[in-house]
Amino acid sequence: MAVWKYRLEFEGKLLRELLHKEEETIENIIAIYNQLIICLEKLKRRLLKSDKEDWEYEIENMIEDLQCACPDVKDDSLDYKDEQENLNYYLRDFYDMCDSVRVWVGV
Repeated sequence: MAVWKYRLEFEGKLLRELLHKEEETIENIIAIYNQLIICLEKLKRRLLKSDKEDWEYEIENMIEDLQCACPDVKDDSLDYKDEQENLNYYLRDFYDMCDSVRVWVGV
């Protein structure tokens, strides 16, 4: 069993709730992006000094990528399936990073 160094209990729980919503809307995708950013910002603030050098820059880059990738709800040309595919890519990166940093994401 993994030993977790960090915990995103409340933030992670909200993320998982958004991921399990049955709604297939752009608004839900945007909410997930925003919650991912909140999780990463919280993790960045909690990093131990020994982990900052290794992970702070990676986390900042991921936040910037998520902010750029987050769709604009006002854009009528958005395709849900395309946006979902993009989001899944970032979710994989997020969870891979959490595994590497040893972050437990709340359930």
